[in-house]
Amino acid sequence: MTSKKVKAGDFAPNIQVVNADGETIELSSLWSDKPVVLAFLRHFG
Repeated sequence: MTSKKVKAGDFAPNIQVVNADGETIELSSLWSDKPVVLAFLRHFG
């Protein structure tokens, strides 16, 4: 699997993510209507 680094100013790739309800969704289904904010949380424990 190859991956491309995303740089500041790049468009986000259309990936599948799991929302807070446990449903898998594509990012493109969200950003067609409104801006999308991605938060990456780290767990130390």
